[in-house]
Amino acid sequence: MKKILIVLGLIVLGVLFFEKGEEKVSFLWQPKEEKPSPTVKMEEVSFEESRRIAEEAVKNAPTYKFDGFDLKFVSSEALRCPSCWEFTFSFQSRAAGYGDRSGQMLAQVITPHTIRVTVDNGKITSLVTDQTLDELSQKFLK
Repeated sequence: MKKILIVLGLIVLGVLFFEKGEEKVSFLWQPKEEKPSPTVKMEEVSFEESRRIAEEAVKNAPTYKFDGFDLKFVSSEALRCPSCWEFTFSFQSRAAGYGDRSGQMLAQVITPHTIRVTVDNGKITSLVTDQTLDELSQKFLK
């Protein structure tokens, strides 16, 4: 009877600690070897696509969206990272000020603006009008 219990105990231990069907023995409490995940290659965003993204960001910026018109591309500069660009645009506003000025008394004057947009691999990281207003956070820099 003792021998049967010992044999059954060894079988149970074998089932608990070893996996079947593999050439090498691996213990169940050890993590299995995982195949390395394939490296995700990020595709670079082209200059043209980055410029389009920048222009759309300007069109949706509160200052331009409120009363901006006559949007013009001024210049671009390649930055140090791949697919990173700074674009400069100019536009006019029908009233003085920045951002969404709904409900405010406004001086009705044509106001020129310059807006700089930084695009990092297709994402807007900076959107600043006249080096004065951060259009993303709606905070004045000066």
